[in-house]
Amino acid sequence: IKSREMIEQAALAATNRRLEHLRTVLDKLQAAAGDDENRWHELLPALTPSERGRLLENLWRLTPDRSVAEAIVAVAGTFVLWIDPRQPQLIMRRVELGDDLGGLRSVGYAPERNALLIGAAQGVWLIGADDGRILARFDTPDAAPQRTGYNEAVIHDGVLYATHSGLGAHRWNVDEPSDHAALLEPESGRPRTVRAVTAAPDGRIFFAADARVYFYDPQNDELVDHTSPGEVVYALSVEGPSLYVTTRSGKLLASPLNEPARWTALHRAREPIESITVRRWNDLAEIVVPSDAQGVVGVYGDEGVVVKLLEAPSPIRRAWACDDAIVGLSERRGELWIMSADAPERVAREAPIARDVGHSIQDACIVARAKSA
Repeated sequence: IKSREMIEQAALAATNRRLEHLRTVLDKLQAAAGDDENRWHELLPALTPSERGRLLENLWRLTPDRSVAEAIVAVAGTFVLWIDPRQPQLIMRRVELGDDLGGLRSVGYAPERNALLIGAAQGVWLIGADDGRILARFDTPDAAPQRTGYNEAVIHDGVLYATHSGLGAHRWNVDEPSDHAALLEPESGRPRTVRAVTAAPDGRIFFAADARVYFYDPQNDELVDHTSPGEVVYALSVEGPSLYVTTRSGKLLASPLNEPARWTALHRAREPIESITVRRWNDLAEIVVPSDAQGVVGVYGDEGVVVKLLEAPSPIRRAWACDDAIVGLSERRGELWIMSADAPERVAREAPIARDVGHSIQDACIVARAKSA
């Protein structure tokens, strides 16, 4: 209890210091606002470039949390591990799935089912987000043993979609796992990589194969070659009217969904950008990406601002974020760095998963739920 009180007191002191640091910026915004109808995008021109950067760097700490991190979940070896986001040194739960579907490759949270999607070499596990209980397994029919695994999976409208560089893109009925279909399968070694998958608000399912971005239209059971940024795509996200992709050469690019041939460069890192998360603060979209030795950055494309969100002792290759937490996976997959909104400055704390379980960390995700009143 005493340790918890000390942590809370330190967090409160850090928040007070941060607010004092931003006092002049907030006073300036209050004077510019005039009424409650103004939004961030309209208020930012009242600030100098330096003030704008300071505000956007701390915006996630200052705005009300709509959802909060209840756990960080990672996969390493055959284990699924739950980490306390406020005490990262504690493994709250560990579940071993075994090798029935092969080695574990990825993990994602499906809030509509309160479940975790665990990508394995020959299929996908669906397990409870709270207790790790196996809810279902989705086998890839006639799949030979694979060296890699399913890179990402999502559930939309009762259907599970997943991508695998060796097996392609597949879908299953969540309630009837035997109801399966392949959306795209490699032929003669092409495509070499099939990564990322996300559901757009209109129901289309976007995924990447080598340098192409496809979407599957469930209404018409149609696969469409949508666009290409000209190089291999590592991650993608759809937010509002825009498609965001990251590439092998370290680019973050945006394209209007209704103008797929038009691309805008938003950020450039020295290494491939392997993940992308979009957070929205009213009318501002913050694109959270790893930026190797820079740690984790937030990109405000419309404002032309890039801010550092998290610093770590080692380069970051993958990153995740929700309203009150940021997580980074180190380049060598040996360390998971976690930072909550009440942490002082940009200092992250390590979750020593790899050392504890003796396996490198393949992937992680945040279990975030709506904040209770």
